[in-house]
Amino acid sequence: MLSVEPIKAFTDNYIWLVSTNEGSIVIDPGESKNIQKLIDSKTIDLKGILITHHHYDHTNGLSELVKKK
Repeated sequence: MLSVEPIKAFTDNYIWLVSTNEGSIVIDPGESKNIQKLIDSKTIDLKGILITHHHYDHTNGLSELVKKK
């Protein structure tokens, strides 16, 4: 099953969590705090991170998420 979950970021943006039975990917993690809380609370198996383009509001959370991986 495929699920796509929006995660609020900043005041006007979203991070996307895409999950299947095999694991999850995060798309455009502009910040890491909210996505990390969600990953920890739901014991999500993060398999990858997709960046659509290089703007701070899409990439700032990348380094923190990679450290947790």
